[in-house]
Amino acid sequence: MRIPKLLGSIALSCVMATGASAQWFDDFDGYAPGPLAAQSLWDEWVGKIGVDANVVNTLSFTASNSVEIVANDDVVYDFANLAAGRPASGVWTASIMTYVSSTATGLGWYIMMNDYPSNLQ
Repeated sequence: MRIPKLLGSIALSCVMATGASAQWFDDFDGYAPGPLAAQSLWDEWVGKIGVDANVVNTLSFTASNSVEIVANDDVVYDFANLAAGRPASGVWTASIMTYVSSTATGLGWYIMMNDYPSNLQ
């Protein structure tokens, strides 16, 4: 996710259709303020360092926290981290809550991929 000069207050959830074996929700309220990937199953984009986003408690959709995405941040959640592993099929619903300041500039991206590369050569 590359978002130059953008403050993102994000709540993410993915839920599979009825009878599915995996659900995931992250509102970032369970983390302490500071680097996200350093304290969670989120990761910096493979092959990159220094692109971790920060958990902040200045703005949020839910109780206390959100993730601040600024220029060059690039964090990923690999669904292989789900208790049942990465789903191979099913219907998913994805939802994201984002706050964009009126003074924000640049482009923001929310990207969903069906495969996360483990080696970028």
